[in-house]
Amino acid sequence: MAVETSYFTQSADPEQWKQTVDYINTVLLAIDLDKVNAKPASPAEERDINAQRAEALNDARQVLSYACNFHNMRRLYTLGHLDTDALILCKQHNLLNHWQDIFDPKAAFGTADCLRKIHQAARESGATVNATQGLNYAATQQNLTPGLPYNGNLETIQPLLDMGAHAFSSYSLYVNIVAAGRKDIGRVLARHAATIGNIDLAIGMKWAREQNRQNLIADFRDLWWEYGRFHVTDPATIVETKNLQDDSRIKTVFNFASQRVTEIKEINMSRQMPHVAISEFRFDEYGSDAVLAARDKLIELGGNPPAYQPQLERKPSPLRSVTPATPRG
Repeated sequence: MAVETSYFTQSADPEQWKQTVDYINTVLLAIDLDKVNAKPASPAEERDINAQRAEALNDARQVLSYACNFHNMRRLYTLGHLDTDALILCKQHNLLNHWQDIFDPKAAFGTADCLRKIHQAARESGATVNATQGLNYAATQQNLTPGLPYNGNLETIQPLLDMGAHAFSSYSLYVNIVAAGRKDIGRVLARHAATIGNIDLAIGMKWAREQNRQNLIADFRDLWWEYGRFHVTDPATIVETKNLQDDSRIKTVFNFASQRVTEIKEINMSRQMPHVAISEFRFDEYGSDAVLAARDKLIELGGNPPAYQPQLERKPSPLRSVTPATPRG
């Protein structure tokens, strides 16, 4: 059939965008898969089979060519709403230039299953996709066209992180998405931060205070309390850090392999010679509620701690040592 080019005129009308998506999907789903997947029985048939395949893909080639020439926002929207299996087929037959061309739109508008299919197909072809780039599309709020805002895609955030996306090469992605009202996406990013360490989520609260965004201070504080103060060091160990107002902080290390808790209080941290006070407890000497809460958090963050059965609680042991920290160079 002849391609109807009227769907591909430049337009800022979101209804026109949606109609174009429906039309392209109709074309893609009409591809004759028998002809596309046919194999020649002999070398003599190869030319005819290739010609039939090219003919079966011709309309799809045309509509995708038009779609890929849209400006960035409309191209993102259009490809993001097309049938994923059809897009993969088209890429496998070189109707699209790069796997990233469909990965990014599906990060923004697709599902976790869409991303996994594209990721797997790319790997099978010997190619890779940039998960970090996909995450930037999935977690960035923007206005596609008047009347058609994009507010992020919660469903694809965790799969992108699982594929190796770097969420904290800078803090702007985390800060901006929470500031845009997507605390749910911010929560996924914050949870991920607790699994990789060296991420200071308190920067969100600092930014909100500097910008005098009182309504956001509570949001960033909640995320800090929920995830920012935790760090998983191995499948059986989680560390909780609490900053105190007297230039001190307490790190509580819950080691489920040894069933011990270590409390490390760093005193006068800004001085050249801070001191460290260390207290150690067996689990049965510590508060069982605290141990159970730490175990739940460790499991939530991907850990796999041994089982813990609370016993009758005992009074915690006294402070066992106070040692000076290594002088700061």
